[in-house]
Amino acid sequence: MNRKIIFINRFYWPDESATAQLLTDLAEFLSAEEFEVTVVTGRRGYIRGNEKYRRTEKRNGVNILRLSSSGSGRYNLWLRLWDYFLFFGGLIRTLRKVCSKDAVIVTLSDPPLVHSWVRLFFRNLNTVHWSMDEFPEIVSETTQKSWKRALLRPFQIVRDRSLDTNQSVVCLSEEMAGFFGDKSCVPTVIYNWSPVECMTAPDREIEELRSQWTVSIDDCLVGYSGNLGHVHDAATARLGIEYALQEEIAAKFILIGGGKRFAEFYDLSESRLESVKLVDFSPRGKTAESLSAVDIHWFSLYPQFSDLVFPSKFAGICSVGRPSIFVGDVESALAKLISEHSLGLVVQSGDSRAFCDALNRLVSDKELRLQLGVNAHKFYAQHFSKQVGLERWKQLLSAQFS
Repeated sequence: MNRKIIFINRFYWPDESATAQLLTDLAEFLSAEEFEVTVVTGRRGYIRGNEKYRRTEKRNGVNILRLSSSGSGRYNLWLRLWDYFLFFGGLIRTLRKVCSKDAVIVTLSDPPLVHSWVRLFFRNLNTVHWSMDEFPEIVSETTQKSWKRALLRPFQIVRDRSLDTNQSVVCLSEEMAGFFGDKSCVPTVIYNWSPVECMTAPDREIEELRSQWTVSIDDCLVGYSGNLGHVHDAATARLGIEYALQEEIAAKFILIGGGKRFAEFYDLSESRLESVKLVDFSPRGKTAESLSAVDIHWFSLYPQFSDLVFPSKFAGICSVGRPSIFVGDVESALAKLISEHSLGLVVQSGDSRAFCDALNRLVSDKELRLQLGVNAHKFYAQHFSKQVGLERWKQLLSAQFS
């Protein structure tokens, strides 16, 4: 049987954004497992939007077809909409050329509603939606203005109508699966893995990287790694870090990555340069070193997004055996998972004092940090490892052809 799979996402190799790395892992794995794999993506990257990739190429058995993109939409809404327009414009033409009636189309969440767009033109094809987040709810939750929410309502209707009984939806958590519970689609939970199979990096590599950051190997380093965007509660952590600096807690702080909320730390970094550092995204080949060089990680999610997004950076933290502080809804499934399995500490969103206290507890108790890290790595091996995720995807997609 010809098992042809077509993935659709704006970003793919050699881009190093999280979705690009995850999709590259999955596409190349399936190609090695004798699926015929095509990826339809954009010609520009998320991390380096000024670079223009080849329109067509083949890598590790995967056919890559790239559509036009301006690459300028990362920080500008109107340019991003223009990128979406360019992508959608070329997508249907491309799919009509490469699709066969027995193909399975897998859509990710960028651009928004791409699965609805595909279902509109290819209703009879077998489709799977890999939901990294859910539009338009994720936008609706960021605004309090009723007229903006009213404008988004038609998009909800379009999305819901496209999620019929013929479509599988892969969610990143049980809470996200619950979001689709009242829809007629079939949700399946497959956790995102760490984009690279990280193990704790050797001490020598950690020391070299810390030296580049001008951080001593003896310092306790607290860090954030990845995109810090609209759904992430940066304010609680920022104020908590400010408290920690005022109280002279024996730690240094680093933020690795980028995003809209990074700007909230600029003034803190400028005024306390020796204690708070901001650096760009780490290359994929350096992910293990970057994550391992941090002693305590923090990550966050505003409570209203608990069933719309799952912070996949948590898998990377667990993979290198480091403890974490989660800032979000302490009653959420993720918070309970962290507490029940002793993977780190949880802090209610908005409680900066509790964040500072959690920092102090972990900074001052190295034995606790090490034990939480051991627990985290064991949990990763059982639930978040790349092999576990890829095998679950293989089973799900193989069933689409039966």
